[in-house]
This record gives sequence, structure tokens and C-alpha cells, in this order.
Amino acid sequence: MKDAPNRLEAERLGIRAYLDFVRTHKSLYRVVMEAQFVAPEAYRAYYKVFSDAYGQQLSQAAKRGEISDGNTDVRVWALMGASTFLGLKFGVWEDDADVNAVSEAAADLMINGLAPRASRVTLRRRRIGKGR
Repeated sequence: MKDAPNRLEAERLGIRAYLDFVRTHKSLYRVVMEAQFVAPEAYRAYYKVFSDAYGQQLSQAAKRGEISDGNTDVRVWALMGASTFLGLKFGVWEDDADVNAVSEAAADLMINGLAPRASRVTLRRRRIGKGR
């Protein structure tokens, strides 16, 4: 997202924009999904072009210190997969869901992951350190 001040905010804004896009272009979303059967090379090329650009953006963000270092290729495809299926569920199938709530929950997962929050990690480490 061009107007985002950093990569994490771009991810948050991006998932919201993607869900809005899917809701207003359901048939286009379906065309892309069906392309895997009727034009598999084009389908793969579509995702390769997108993933290459996304990977460059994540790599640049890591160099700027906006996100942690990691396997960019795995991250790109994991984030794209999450977006694809969030779009399917909340953009195509359940288009009455609260897009803001869905995008905030998805952004929280993308930004913070599944690990316990810092305070919980600290408490757990203290217990482990005391032999519990």
C-alpha cells in the first residue's frame, strides 16, 4: 500500500483493500481461480509475477528494519495463501461479514503471529527459570 508509513501497516491496509476488491469483483476472483484448470501456465505466471513483486517489497522492508529477516519466498506464499482464502470465505462466500473485523484479525496474525504476547512469554520464562 503506497500510503502506508511502513510494511506492517501496508499489510494491514492491504488485506482490507483485498477483501473490498474481492467483494466488488467476485467474478474476476472466480476467473483467476478457474484459470488453474483452463490455462495453468497463465495461472502460474499470474502468481509468479505477483509473488516476485511482493518478495521485493518484503525484502526491502526487512532491510529498512520494518520487519524481521526470514525466508522471503515462504513468507510471500504464506501471506498470499492467507489472503486468497480470506478472500474466498469473507469476500465471495460470506460477503456480509464485517470486513474491518476480519482484516484487523488477519493483520494481527500477520503482524504478531501465533506466539503468546510478550507479557505472557515473560511470565512463562519466569516459571521455567524457577524450575516449574
